[in-house]
Amino acid sequence: MSKKGPLSLLDREVAVLTGDVVGSKRLRDAARKDLHTAISRAGSELRDIFQGAVPYEVDVYRGDSWQLLIAEPRLALRIALLFRSRLKSLMPDVKVDTRVGIGIGSVDFLPETGVSSGDGEAFRRSGWAFEEIGRSFRMAYRGEGPHQQCLDVCVRLVDFPATNWTARQAYAVAQALLGRTQEEIGRDWMERPITQQAVAQHLARAGWHAVDTAVRFFEDQLTR
Repeated sequence: MSKKGPLSLLDREVAVLTGDVVGSKRLRDAARKDLHTAISRAGSELRDIFQGAVPYEVDVYRGDSWQLLIAEPRLALRIALLFRSRLKSLMPDVKVDTRVGIGIGSVDFLPETGVSSGDGEAFRRSGWAFEEIGRSFRMAYRGEGPHQQCLDVCVRLVDFPATNWTARQAYAVAQALLGRTQEEIGRDWMERPITQQAVAQHLARAGWHAVDTAVRFFEDQLTR
């Protein structure tokens, strides 16, 4: 197979997120349409925010499955959590969540459109991580190097609070993951502004301090 894709991404480490939406088959037709819109919107928001780090739109296939390529692997966990939190907060009337397999490695092939048609270590590891998630977790990680098992444990531990986020907690966490202060989050709240104290309560119930510690540790390990 001849190599294809942006030269800056071939033969370098990237991260690939592979996911599907939990319980999507139980949604009514209108909610399924809203779900597809929410997945696309969350992906577009991430691309706008991170720009070069998210070079392609999220690729949705089989209705509720998706893939996203991240050019800066250290951001993989932050972006995975942002994707989950935005999906929850964009559909507050329906309890939705997504499983995410995070894989880091090289890219051998990347078509002009449709990230899910790509190939390489990053894609294979993302698929393996996704298959390893099981029923007790909703995120898993596969990479290489001496600290990979430690990073997988980190991902699985931070998965616990994320799985239990309400729509409001997810919104607060998403904004905090982007580095916004509690005052800023409260000012631009979902329906109308809320106090900094109310934002702090949402973040505390979401386990934000543990999430922030895990994300920073993950990024530090992949920066070295």
